[in-house]
Amino acid sequence: MRRDIAYSLEIVGSGIREDYYFEDKKEAFDSYSAIVNAFEGKLITEVPPSENADKVIGLSIMKTYFGGVPKGEMADFSPQSLFKSTVYEDVNKMARELHRTSESGIYK
Repeated sequence: MRRDIAYSLEIVGSGIREDYYFEDKKEAFDSYSAIVNAFEGKLITEVPPSENADKVIGLSIMKTYFGGVPKGEMADFSPQSLFKSTVYEDVNKMARELHRTSESGIYK
């Protein structure tokens, strides 16, 4: 069975989930870091109570296997950053542009 791996830059917020897949792990992490740095002033350092969940968006990277998970595979560290929901469109726009201009962007 063929196993392919992709790294998904995932944005969750406003009842919507967007995924931007990369074949290259470094490119996915570089895109994640670029977004975090660009919106540093909008980062949330304390997780708000669940009733305020609609006021935040999450940005993370997920490792995705296509065709099955290899036997004995260990979980990867997945960074996650939370932002104020007011920047959802801007974060998504930047992720879309980073994905579009990357050499390893796939599936969108």
